[in-house]
Amino acid sequence: IHTAPEPVSARAEGTIPGALDELVMQCLAKDPEDRPQSARELRRRLGEVTVDDGWTPERARTWWDDFEAG
Repeated sequence: IHTAPEPVSARAEGTIPGALDELVMQCLAKDPEDRPQSARELRRRLGEVTVDDGWTPERARTWWDDFEAG
């Protein structure tokens, strides 16, 4: 409980945008003052994260097929 968690980017199979990785880590911060202070702030900051990884409906379908099978 005293050790900071490993960043999402260290465990993800794909690329995680730096801003999203940072935001997730802030959500997991031990000190509540270091976390987003409201759901509204979290929503705003999530909206600011840009993702340009070519995610398509076909790719999503394949991911779900693999996920459900696993």
